[in-house]
Amino acid sequence: MVSSGDVNAVKEATHDLRYWGGRHRFGANSGGTRKNSGFAVKILTPTELANYQQLDGRRAVEYLSGRFSAKESYSKAFGTGLGKVALQDVEILNNELGKPILTKHPFSGQAFVSISHSETLVFTEVILEKEGPERDDR
Repeated sequence: MVSSGDVNAVKEATHDLRYWGGRHRFGANSGGTRKNSGFAVKILTPTELANYQQLDGRRAVEYLSGRFSAKESYSKAFGTGLGKVALQDVEILNNELGKPILTKHPFSGQAFVSISHSETLVFTEVILEKEGPERDDR
């Protein structure tokens, strides 16, 4: 079993959304948002993007920052880091109870993900579990 965690600032995701063309602002006078920002399209698979486009304000930023952080955690647990595992190679969808599930990824065994948020941070953990006898090839 291999595990990796990551912590990212929600503020950084908000900055990245603005940089790539999204305008997510919180509050009653939030103005418009662009749900097809280059940052979101780069990070999310088409199905994840469709789910993201249904969200508004803070929840949209949490979703995007959570998916990015979880995909980064996945790549670390996989042992390669981002680059060898592309962001589009990993898909995280919610089950009927809202629990995030890794539905697409290059690992041949079981993969588990946890995503949590605070006001300013997103915390993610990914566990990759090999089939058969437990061993670590590193």
